[in-house]
Amino acid sequence: GNHKVLCDMAGVTGYPTVRYYLDGKEYPYDGGRGFEALLGFVREELDVRCDVNAVAETCSEKAGRYVDKWRGRDGGALKKEIDRLQGMEGGDMTIDL
Repeated sequence: GNHKVLCDMAGVTGYPTVRYYLDGKEYPYDGGRGFEALLGFVREELDVRCDVNAVAETCSEKAGRYVDKWRGRDGGALKKEIDRLQGMEGGDMTIDL
C-alpha cells in the first residue's frame, strides 16, 4: 500500500508484525496472536508494577501519591475502592489513577 516505505524502514515484511518497546529499545514479539496470548504477554512482560512495600523503588510519582493517599484508611474504605477498581477492569481506562 501507500505505507510501503515506512514498512520497509521498520523492517516489516509480513502482517501482522508486532513489536514492543522497553526503555526505548525495540523488540520483536514472536508469541501467539490471539487475545489471551497477547494479554498474558502484556501482563507478564510489559505491565508496570508498583509494590506498596517499596514505593520509592517501584512506583511512579503519581502511583506513589495514590498509595500514600490510601495508607492508613480503614478496611471499609479500602474494600470500597477495590470494588470500584475491579468494576472498571476490562473497560476503557487510562494510566491515570
